[in-house]
Amino acid sequence: TLLIMFNVQGVILLFPDERPVFLREHAGNMYSATIYFFAKLLSEIPLLLINGTLYTCILYWAVGLNDSDIGKFFLFWGYSLLLMWAAMGMGFAGGVLVSDKNVAVGMIPVIIIPLMLLSGFFVDQDNILPVLTPFEYISLFKWSLQVYVYNEYTDLYLS
Repeated sequence: TLLIMFNVQGVILLFPDERPVFLREHAGNMYSATIYFFAKLLSEIPLLLINGTLYTCILYWAVGLNDSDIGKFFLFWGYSLLLMWAAMGMGFAGGVLVSDKNVAVGMIPVIIIPLMLLSGFFVDQDNILPVLTPFEYISLFKWSLQVYVYNEYTDLYLS
């Protein structure tokens, strides 16, 4: 949850400030929206690597997660980086929808909380209304929960 919320909130506030510059340069045919989006995502990789590595190294060993195999740590680290990057993309997409920072900040819980509730951690996935099932599959929380639980409890001896 922290990985997603931190990264969505960190980038959703960037685009409303950059919108006038982007619109002017896009109108001048300097670049397309797709190129701009991917350039923004790629430019965040160094910060993502630093923050993600620090976060996962501290969290993994401090919490005492499964250390039976070093591969489990690297899976945790790699998936955490991918999750942070996906959350950044989601934040950029959310920032494009609004032009005011206050609206962007208010929009975060409206988007994130339903996805969090549909992840299967708070509500059993068998009890979700059928009309909400498609939202279950776009939830970053659902997939991260499944990967982290599988990584932690596979080959773990519980006494």
